[in-house]
Amino acid sequence: MVHGIAQGAIAALQGGNFGAAFLSAAVASGWGSAGIGPKGNSSGAKIGRVMEAAIVGGTVSRIGGGKFANGAVTGAFVQAFNHEGDYGDSDAAAEKSAPEPDKPYSIVVDGRELNPDGVVLGNETLRAEVSKLYSDLTGRLGTDDFQFKVTGGDRYIGADGRTYSSTDNKLMTGSGPAHIRGDAVDLRIKYNDGGLVPVSTVRPSVNNTRLIFDPKAMPNHYPDQHYHLQLPKGWK
Repeated sequence: MVHGIAQGAIAALQGGNFGAAFLSAAVASGWGSAGIGPKGNSSGAKIGRVMEAAIVGGTVSRIGGGKFANGAVTGAFVQAFNHEGDYGDSDAAAEKSAPEPDKPYSIVVDGRELNPDGVVLGNETLRAEVSKLYSDLTGRLGTDDFQFKVTGGDRYIGADGRTYSSTDNKLMTGSGPAHIRGDAVDLRIKYNDGGLVPVSTVRPSVNNTRLIFDPKAMPNHYPDQHYHLQLPKGWK
């Protein structure tokens, strides 16, 4: 309604047909609000929706006694400036927060993928607790501008009796039973300068989850200083 009155008034001031402009803008606005037309946030989809709004606006203007060209311009204007911005924002937000369907072990929190390498973590509870840990830690640090990434997950015992990564079948030495049970995760938790976020900072956040430390597998035990965390034995 507001779009129709505004465009009608502009048309009248320019010597055009108020009624035709009103109808063109109102119908084009309703068309845009209904989300009719090509879906998505690509340039092609946006152009398609603007073109459809132009055709609708022109047709309605002609029916109302005005010129098709004037109505087409009005319809395109309303779609481009009053709907495409909203459509793009909501679509981009949805794409940012939604995990990719081809990544079954994806862990997305506030648009950030915590498992970008697709490390196998078959335990859904474990993935949920990693998500909780990240959220708590960002609140504790007051920022999300630090490194937080899954680097290790499920493992299995091969026919030769040795332990391998379920992600890339790489031979793993010194692997504990929690990884084989699917109850453990390795995490890189560092500042952007490469320094380790200290255990004294991470521990309170870990305590707010179901995850626990293994005293024999602390960051200082590993060359890359990763955090090894696990669910209590038997927890699913």
